[in-house]
Amino acid sequence: MLRALRELALVLGVALAVAFAVALLYQHLGGASAHRAFAIVFYVAGAGMLVFALVPRGAQGRGYGTMPLLRRFGGDEPAPALNPTGLLAVVGIVLLALGAVFDTFLN
Repeated sequence: MLRALRELALVLGVALAVAFAVALLYQHLGGASAHRAFAIVFYVAGAGMLVFALVPRGAQGRGYGTMPLLRRFGGDEPAPALNPTGLLAVVGIVLLALGAVFDTFLN
């Protein structure tokens, strides 16, 4: 359970950090207002995560692919603590919700 929470927090933190960095770049280099830049980036990132999570074998096939070195040397593959498809769906929903916050409440 603790491993699953750590994994969820890590993926959510990385996704939020990347989205914030892209939004800041779009704001400063693209000349958009902060509210518009953050709303657009969070909407696009959230929709992209949801689409990637819902595509058949999208998250399962790419997130935890085969580990040839472990198989070659006789080790077992570590089982993921969370379902990668569900993890990406949760991150996508959180990003869409943050996009709605930036679009609705902070505009």
